[in-house]
Amino acid sequence: MLEMAGGLVRRGIWWGWLLACLVSLIDLVGVAALLGHATWSSVVRLVCAALLLPFGLLIVRNWMQARLTLATRLARAESRSRHIARLHRYLVNLLLVVLGLAWVGIGTFNLVQGLSDIL
Repeated sequence: MLEMAGGLVRRGIWWGWLLACLVSLIDLVGVAALLGHATWSSVVRLVCAALLLPFGLLIVRNWMQARLTLATRLARAESRSRHIARLHRYLVNLLLVVLGLAWVGIGTFNLVQGLSDIL
């Protein structure tokens, strides 16, 4: 039973990762430039913030070993030596921390912008 729950958590972390990457790409394209200051653009900003902030914090804090799960999945050792695989996983782990911090910053910015547009 616990292993099934762990598998669900790992899948949730992976799909959350993919969703956060998609949202950040949409945000980088320029939601603000495309939407302008339409009334529903603030809702889009708040949705982006609602997705990026928690997942960024999940990665940075390594809650439920999310960073380890992603680093292992992203840095699978196909035919590498053990030392190279460990180094690759370490570097991916550091990049995930930086990306998580960026998502926290982007999510906070979108939250502030969305709330200021509403108010």
